[in-house]
Amino acid sequence: MNKEEKREYDRQYRILHKDEIREKDKKRDANRKEYKAKHHKDYRDSHKEELRTKKKQYYEENKESIRTKGKEYYEKHKLKFKERNMKNWYGISLDEYNNLLEKQKGLCAICGKPERAKRNGILKRLAVDHDHKTGKVRKLLCTSCNTAIGKVNEDISILTNMIEYLKTFV
Repeated sequence: MNKEEKREYDRQYRILHKDEIREKDKKRDANRKEYKAKHHKDYRDSHKEELRTKKKQYYEENKESIRTKGKEYYEKHKLKFKERNMKNWYGISLDEYNNLLEKQKGLCAICGKPERAKRNGILKRLAVDHDHKTGKVRKLLCTSCNTAIGKVNEDISILTNMIEYLKTFV
């Protein structure tokens, strides 16, 4: 069998057995990925300090660029970050937050006023008030009311004493 015949034979074989070949390739690739992942992990584990030093050095040399790219990425994906944070911290979606905000007409559930606190010159949104034991979301509060509740550790007896105290001066 000459080269041309061998090439034609191989081509025909691949056509006839393409499914088997594809399966073998998948297994080989999966094994290769597993091997590479293990090899990379072993390398990282055995060169931890060296890699940490290189990473620090790279960061110091490229600090501004890294920060700029991070800010650009955040600005581009701000909504995704807000959605994820809302879900992780309070177990509600951004839509559920917006529904609460709409029900409360954009006002604090305690003082009935809109949010007045700003961060970097931008008006903050109402805070999600939730039970710290159960995680259950209650309502939305302005920063002042949310902070006040937090300062007394949600203790009703302290709040009652505060009310009684203020009444003595009215």
